[in-house]
Amino acid sequence: MEENWLNDDYVRYYNNSYQTPQEEFAAYLKLLSISSEDTVLDLGCGNGDFLELAAPETKCAIGVDISPLQVSLANERLRQFPHATAICTDFVSCAAALRQQNGLPPITAIFSRKALHHLTDPEKHAMLQALAPLIAPEAKLYIEDGIFFKFERGHIQENMNELLEECAQYYGKAWEQKRGDLLNSFLNEHPTGIGFWTQELEAIGFKVTELRPRSSFYGGILAKKSK
Repeated sequence: MEENWLNDDYVRYYNNSYQTPQEEFAAYLKLLSISSEDTVLDLGCGNGDFLELAAPETKCAIGVDISPLQVSLANERLRQFPHATAICTDFVSCAAALRQQNGLPPITAIFSRKALHHLTDPEKHAMLQALAPLIAPEAKLYIEDGIFFKFERGHIQENMNELLEECAQYYGKAWEQKRGDLLNSFLNEHPTGIGFWTQELEAIGFKVTELRPRSSFYGGILAKKSK
C-alpha cells in the first residue's frame, strides 16, 4: 500500500473522504494529558490535524509521514510554530530520521491514528525497537487503529463472517460504501491483534493502562512507560 501514499491523487481522496472532526483530535490531547513540557511524536501525521492542535500546547511537536504531499500540507499549517515540524520518512526509518533533528528532546508522548496497520508485524516490531531509546521514562502513548480485540490476526479467516456482520451493524447505511476499503484493510493491510500490541509495547517498557475498543476490529490502546 506504500505506493498509494506516494500518489497525490490518492492522498487528496483520503483527506477528503476520511476527515476527522477537530474535536476528536482535541480529545486525544486531553486523553494523553498533554502539557507544555511534552515532546509529542505523531506517527502518520497526515496533513497535520493533530500536530496543529498539539503545537501550541507542547515544548516540541514532531510528525512523520511517508507522503511528501501530507508533510508539505502539515508544515504549511505549522509555520507559526518554530518548535513543530513534520518530516517525510517511512515508519521503520523514522527513528534514524528523528536522530537527525538537532536538539530534539526525549519523546514524552506518542500518538498514532489509522496509520500503523500499514506495517507488517515485523515492521511494527522494528519501528518500536528503533524508537525505544528516544522515548523518555514515564512517556505516554495512544494508538488508535485497526486492532482485533477478540482474536489475533492469524485467526482472521475463521472469524471473517462474524467480523463482516459486525461491520454492517457498526457502519449502518455507510457499510456498502465502506465495504471495499474495510475488506482491503482486513485482507491486504496489516491490522493485528491486541495480544501482539501488548507484547510489543511491554518489550520496550510500556504497560497498557486502558483498552478503548470502538468495535472488535477498531479502537485504541493507552499505555505508559515505566520509570
